[in-house]
Amino acid sequence: MFHGIQRTTFGAAIKSDTRKTIKAIQRLPAELQRRVASDVYLNIRQSNHEIGQARPGEDLSEAVTTQIAKARKLRKRALVAGAGHHSDPAWAAATLFESWAFAMSGRLNETVSSEIIEMIIKSFIARTLSHAEMLELDKRISQPENPAHPGGSRDPVLL
Repeated sequence: MFHGIQRTTFGAAIKSDTRKTIKAIQRLPAELQRRVASDVYLNIRQSNHEIGQARPGEDLSEAVTTQIAKARKLRKRALVAGAGHHSDPAWAAATLFESWAFAMSGRLNETVSSEIIEMIIKSFIARTLSHAEMLELDKRISQPENPAHPGGSRDPVLL
């Protein structure tokens, strides 16, 4: 029973952190908001591609775990670079990507929280980036010369 309570608290904390981060981002200049939304969008699209390549079972579980580790690494990199607040673009992008990764992992054991977290992040991206901007970002993902975001498709999946 305690384990279930712990998971519920963790899911609520991630949901709260996601909302807090988006509120802080919305106080930033529009260009910085677009930068954060672009970073989160690119990371989600790349993660969706990598998770989609995994086979069901252990490969899929490993792919999801890899995305969480990637998100944590981004947050740590932002912290080392001096970020540490929701209003810092690098920190905000890493936080939102990490929230999304945990929501998609199923580790929250809370369907509603996972769906709400995903909806909050996708709504932020949809309000911040135009469809054309997302298509341009998708071109970057599909460019093989961009090692940070190889693979992907040209149709935005968030909208």
